[in-house]
Amino acid sequence: MTMIGLLQRDSFLEDCLHEASLYQAPSSLRRLFATILVYCNPTNPRDLWERYEEEMSADLNSEEDSLSIVRNKVLKSISSTIESMGKDINSYQLLDEDISFDDAEEFQSREINNELGVEIPEEDIT
Repeated sequence: MTMIGLLQRDSFLEDCLHEASLYQAPSSLRRLFATILVYCNPTNPRDLWERYEEEMSADLNSEEDSLSIVRNKVLKSISSTIESMGKDINSYQLLDEDISFDDAEEFQSREINNELGVEIPEEDIT
């Protein structure tokens, strides 16, 4: 694909995020952003992140939380969606440093809850 094609695609992705930011809830915008990262391969994911971080964090802002805490919550939400698609948020270099969350316990709980949610047919219980 030519450079012009890449720029056109990124412009389309930015237009998509802009329009969604006007009408969608921030949580939906975060899921859309994660989907774009995984399936659309933007040439500059960090630029998209920086342009729409504020819109993606609107529902998580509170007077008690610092900007870094809000950013961490937003990135954690995006990371969770990306992980559900089999990818790692750090492969998109949204920040200068790797993004990590101290949530091994939360991950374990989520995995256990997912397993507990699996329905077992009556004939398999005996």
